[in-house]
Amino acid sequence: MKGMKKILFGLLVNLILIQFIQPPRNKSGQAMPKDISKTIFVPVDVQVIPKKALNFHTRSGKAELNFNEIGSYNPQRQRNKLHSIEMLF
Repeated sequence: MKGMKKILFGLLVNLILIQFIQPPRNKSGQAMPKDISKTIFVPVDVQVIPKKALNFHTRSGKAELNFNEIGSYNPQRQRNKLHSIEMLF
């Protein structure tokens, strides 16, 4: 059981550290060469649907747990959030 806790703790630490490694952002506003709209024909009205869905899920996920702001949480809330993540594994 101790070995499992060490593994879970190691995974948790890695997940937190991964949050600080961020890929370059596409700030140009243009579609990347491998974007679905460049690969296959997608009508403009259909292209909007995935973007809206992703924006909604990103906002709702950050509202629930934002690793960039975890330092501003009180200690009890930090423990609860990290415990919830641990329970996923």
